[in-house]
Amino acid sequence: MDRDLVATPTLGPAERTTSLHDLMMAQVQDLYAAEKDTVQVLAELARAASNPQLAYLFRLHGSETREHILRLKRVLDGQDTRPTPLRNRGKRGLLEDCIELASDQTLEPSVRDAALIAVAQHLEHDEIASYESVCTWAGVLGLHDMAGQLALSMADERRAESRLKRLGESMQARPQRVHTTT
Repeated sequence: MDRDLVATPTLGPAERTTSLHDLMMAQVQDLYAAEKDTVQVLAELARAASNPQLAYLFRLHGSETREHILRLKRVLDGQDTRPTPLRNRGKRGLLEDCIELASDQTLEPSVRDAALIAVAQHLEHDEIASYESVCTWAGVLGLHDMAGQLALSMADERRAESRLKRLGESMQARPQRVHTTT
């Protein structure tokens, strides 16, 4: 086994990277592709939400995500790196889960809203982890302007997750009738 090559979590098994910079840029490429897909997913989630506040949060984060795409494109351009299609199967699966839930008309509206919040939080946690990694790596590599740009998007992701959490808690604080089946 060649110890100079490290398999990355975002690249397919046949693709390899030889440096921290390559690893970082592969992750930025995946973030860019995922954020582009996320804009469309957030629009679907907003349409599926029965709670107007939840629909608003999805639309608001869609607007923030469009800013993330612009930042990531500047980062890619600044490193002479082209965008690529999303290669990360985990992120793709999360996005597909969001779409599947949004189209599920069999759930009670309040239950679907709770499920939409949960899957969106899962997506946000994944994005936060990705941004944390690339911010750290950019700092380690002395790319402080890049780290600053990525940190702005990471802060947006954290705020989005926090807003979802607070709304979910407030929705759960309302008394719900418990339905049991026997």
